[in-house]
Amino acid sequence: MLALTATHIRQQVPAHRPHRIAELFHRSLALEKYREQLQALKHVPDQNGVNSLFISATFLNLLTFAHHESEGLPTQKTKDPESSWLFSPREDRLNWLVLQTGLRPLMLSMNEYFTEGVKFASMVFTGKYTDRWTFAHLIESLEGVPDHWVEFFGLVSSNRGCECSGLGDAYRAPATILATVGHLELSRYNLFRNLLFLGKLQGDFHSLVYQRDERALWLFGYWLAIMLRYGLWWCESRAKQDLEAIWKWLHMRRLVHKQGREGELWTIMLEELEDMKKFSLS
Repeated sequence: MLALTATHIRQQVPAHRPHRIAELFHRSLALEKYREQLQALKHVPDQNGVNSLFISATFLNLLTFAHHESEGLPTQKTKDPESSWLFSPREDRLNWLVLQTGLRPLMLSMNEYFTEGVKFASMVFTGKYTDRWTFAHLIESLEGVPDHWVEFFGLVSSNRGCECSGLGDAYRAPATILATVGHLELSRYNLFRNLLFLGKLQGDFHSLVYQRDERALWLFGYWLAIMLRYGLWWCESRAKQDLEAIWKWLHMRRLVHKQGREGELWTIMLEELEDMKKFSLS
């Protein structure tokens, strides 16, 4: 909580160096204590400890999302899209996303305490209990997914959920979730549902984003545009910069000039992303 507070203050007064020092100090201390708790629970797990671990992991995710290297330029009011991870040659450029998507396997590893842990965390963040299977049906059906999305991502009907194989299935969970949450009412409960997008990202999709796969980047950019609608202090800076970076990258690829149906679909999808982008930034 101290690290989050320092991060928020630093974002409000970015040129004040002591705020950055406080942020880094408290974040380092929080990570150290988190590792200690994680090791302890591996040997003697209990529900209260697991609940604490889930909440701590969520807070660490917020810290990681709020902090990125380009923020080292406090006088720069508009972040340069090319300073985003998308244009970086660094091999560790997506470590922050690995941490974001690591909460789900952590929770599943505590399987015996998983359901109660989800209820506890959802009560803290939304004020109501959320069943662990709230979104399980989304990836089992293409109902509600636009036909042009189904064609664009190569999705096929399946009853096997996210345990399928093939390139289209790497897009399946993100696409079906985004088709559902993209136009939800802006409420605290629906924010929690939007964050489940990260929890559903499988290793294959993460690899596609790392490799700058155009369709995976479209999905990630669409989710960032949705998150921007909520006006979250910890989300806004990175989301704006990365959304602009994805938009720039996709246009640099001249995808609308591809021949035949592929070019037609890219024209439709980029117009849709632009509409969501404009709506989120307005």
